[in-house]
Amino acid sequence: MVYTIQKGPFTFHSFIGGYDKNITYLIQTPETERVWAVDASVSIRGLPCELKNRIAGIFITHTHGDHVAYLDQFISENPEIDIYLFGGSSYKMFDKKTTSISDGDIINIDQFPVKILHT
Repeated sequence: MVYTIQKGPFTFHSFIGGYDKNITYLIQTPETERVWAVDASVSIRGLPCELKNRIAGIFITHTHGDHVAYLDQFISENPEIDIYLFGGSSYKMFDKKTTSISDGDIINIDQFPVKILHT
């Protein structure tokens, strides 16, 4: 099941499923319609084509197995994907460059500044 809400300039999509019935969130920007994922808890193959083919980046909240279970799929479907991890996190699968983030950092999602909050 897909839940979609509009908040400000963004559209948020959430998907329940995958390992441990976790949720992956997709944040879609208005002008470019690029998509940014939060965690890789669901199979990208189950996402609607109009979303999965636009994934530009993924934020990994932490590297427990239930949050990175399908990260290899996200990377193989979108080889140019930007991957963001909290500093101190590790995930052995990465051959790919990742960007380390910290609480309070500002990341631009297209032209929109987003503040990173570590919870």
